[in-house]
Amino acid sequence: MDKYTASNGAEITFEHSRIDVRCSGVGQTTNHHLSHNETDAVREFFRAERDEELGRWRCPEIPDQVVYPSGEGCISLSETTGISKVYETRAEAAGDRSYLAPAARAYFEAHPERKPWHDAKPGEVWLLTIDGDECAAVADFLDFNGTNERGNFITFRHNDEDIEAGRRIWPESD
Repeated sequence: MDKYTASNGAEITFEHSRIDVRCSGVGQTTNHHLSHNETDAVREFFRAERDEELGRWRCPEIPDQVVYPSGEGCISLSETTGISKVYETRAEAAGDRSYLAPAARAYFEAHPERKPWHDAKPGEVWLLTIDGDECAAVADFLDFNGTNERGNFITFRHNDEDIEAGRRIWPESD
C-alpha cells in the first residue's frame, strides 16, 4: 500500500520509510510533528495495512468490527468483545438482526457476488436476460462505453449491471 486516504480526508503517502501526510484544507505536506488529525490518519493507515496483510475487511461504519471471507460467506468479528458469528450465505446475513450482522451485510455489499458472465472472454456468445428479455450477445471488451450494436451482433460488458442472468452458448461449455 503506497497511498491511503483516511476517513478524515488526510492523504498519506508511504515511500522508502518516509511518511508524507496531506490534510484536506491544510494544503501542505508535513514530515515534522503531526497534528491530532494527521496522527489519527497515520494510525488508520497502518491499521488498514495490517488488515490487508491478515486478509480481513474492516467495516467503515463500525470500525471495531472486522470481517473475514470464508467460502461463500464470512465471519463477522467484534474486536471489542471478541464475539464472532459465521454467515454461510448472503441471505443469512440479510435476515439476521444481531449486532454483528450490519458489518457482514456491508461486507457483502462491498463484495458483490460474481456471476458467470463476469468471466466472459472476448468473442464468446452468451444468452443474456436484460429487463426480462433474452438476447444473444457477444462479449466485447474493446468497447468500454457499454452495451451497443456491432453489425448483426449486440455486444456487452462483463460487468454490466443490467444483466439479470446469462449462460454461455458458444463455444459450448462442457
